Order: sequence, then C-alpha cells, then structure tokens
Amino acid sequence: MKIGFIFSFPALTGGHLAVLEIGTRLVRRGHDVVVVYPSRSILSRRNDALRLAGRAIPDGALAPLYRRNDGELDWFDFPGEVLEVEELEERFLPELDAVVATAWQTAERVARFGPRTGRHVYFIQHYETWSGPAARVDATWRAPFVRIASSEWLRTLAQERFGLADVEVVPYGVDLETFHPGPSREPDGALRVGFLYHVEPWKGVADALQAIGEAGASRDLRLVSFGVFPPGRDLPPGTEYHRQPPRSELQRLYASLDVFVAASWSETGPMTVPEAMACGTCVVATDVGNVSLWSNGGEGAVVVPPRRPDLLATALAGVLDDADARRRTAERGRQLVQRFTWDAAAERFEEIVGSHL
Repeated sequence: MKIGFIFSFPALTGGHLAVLEIGTRLVRRGHDVVVVYPSRSILSRRNDALRLAGRAIPDGALAPLYRRNDGELDWFDFPGEVLEVEELEERFLPELDAVVATAWQTAERVARFGPRTGRHVYFIQHYETWSGPAARVDATWRAPFVRIASSEWLRTLAQERFGLADVEVVPYGVDLETFHPGPSREPDGALRVGFLYHVEPWKGVADALQAIGEAGASRDLRLVSFGVFPPGRDLPPGTEYHRQPPRSELQRLYASLDVFVAASWSETGPMTVPEAMACGTCVVATDVGNVSLWSNGGEGAVVVPPRRPDLLATALAGVLDDADARRRTAERGRQLVQRFTWDAAAERFEEIVGSHL
C-alpha cells in the first residue's frame, strides 16, 4: 500500500510521534509511506483570511503574507518519505491508496480530497475541542472516514456522543528497544519524582505539582521534569528540567526515577506512562486514555481518578514510603507493557486499512 499521513505542522507532539512510530513499522512491512505537512500554517486565522482573499486576488500577491510553519521534521529518523507542500490540497499530493488525517484540522481538509488520494482514514487521537470549536471538531468525527481511535475511551466517546459503532482501536505502543530498565541506582537519600511538563491545562501539570508538593512536605524529594516547552514559573525552584531530550536521554531519565507521575485530565495516552513502565519505574497516574489498559486495571501502576490531586498525593505518598510496593508495581508494570509494541500497533493499523481497500 501507498499510505499518506497528513500533519498540520512538523514539530514534535505525542500524536506525531505515534504516527511516525507506526509509519516506520509500516515501511519495514513493505509499504510505501509518506508524511505530508504544509509550508503555510493551517492553524493561523490570518492564513484563513488570506485563503478567502485568494479567491479574488492572485496568490503571488498574497504569498509573502502567509504565516509559515517553523522548522522541519528532523527530530525523528523516519525511513519513509517526508513531503512539505505549499498547501494541504489534493493537487500537491501523490496518488495514494489511503490518506490518513491525524488531527481535526487535517481531517477537514482530507474530507475534501478526491479519489486519487485513496481511501480516507481518520486516526483519532483525542477529542480536540481544546484546540478548536466543538462544532467543527464534531463534524470531522461524523465525516465519511474509516475511523481508527488510539484508545477505548475515544471509541466509547464516538458511540455515546455520535452514535458511531464502526470505530476501530489501535492503542499506542512503546519502543522496547529504546525504553528499558537502566543500571541500578545507588540511593542518595532523596527520592526522584518525575513528570512531563506541558502548558496545556488538561495535561494536569498543576495537579501533579500540587500532589508532589503535598507528598514532599515531609519527605526529601528531587523533582525531575522534561518537555518541549521552556520551563515556566510554575516549576518549583531546583527542579531538574530537561528540554526536548533525545530518546536515549529520556530513557535514562525514566530509569533514574523512583516514581513517575502522570496527572492528565483526559487523554488518549499519555505515551509517557508506557515509556516509564518499560524503563522499570513505578508509575502513579490518573485513569485516562490507555492507562488502565496498559496497567491491567491498576496492577502495573497506581491509578487514581483524574482531577483529584488529593488522591494523587495520597497515592504518591504511599509508594514513596514503601520501597517494596514501588518495586512490585514497577516490575509488574514492566511485564505488562511488553505486549504493547509499535510493531503490534502497525500490524493492526495495516489490517484495518487493508480491509477497506
């Protein structure tokens, strides 16, 4: 199959990483895979206005005014083709067997493509009303796509909110070659507690910091964080922060932790959870997305309801005070996550798309 995955922009996000992991395995399985992203931003209101003006004004006059995506897709060693096009329009794309929208903004555009781009597929990775009007987001879910969701939560949402009973699920995997336990660390007194730093409120950073602050009031903790954003003022003084670490460094960070905390309010992943589990780290996480799936209902992680920093603090304090419980949870988590590989995700993705061609 020749498959095209459509991105809104080339920067690192969890959703983009998931697509590239699946796309890499599809290439290894003999498929021709291309990742396409636009030069002109599709997230800019200014660009929306310019596109409307372009119906009456020559594009050459408007071209210098468009906001353009920064950077390149150079943060992942993708074995397939990466194609930057001026606009996400069918005329700029090669002929395909299947074209895959990866976010609601790309789904709006893919829905308008004709038959030369092949079967239209929507890889739904979140209910993205945090990034756009609910009416437009909802319209993409109802559009005539082959729908693949990245979590059971999204499949349930599709059924309950939209009456859609045809959504398949391909849960996120983990790269077990990259994420694995590291050398044993000698105790130095302080317990290392890590978390992902993010600026979106639904990522739950404020809840994580509140829980860590309560648990750390009477305990010696060393805070460790990482993310793609510059560290904000909400990070406590002394936090060991790593901005956009390479994957090899990220593995060392996970493996160096005593506990990893994930406090998202709603999410299809979060991908950090299986990565930390694979590295043999005890995870305390909110019950969102695939957390219960990966941990088998809380066997391989300590799982609490989202938006309850008080319960998160209690759970964190419990494993901080019990080294045996940390070890047991970490080991069980590492065992359970072994079956959730990107190879398995790619095989299932291939099966679903192939069955619609």
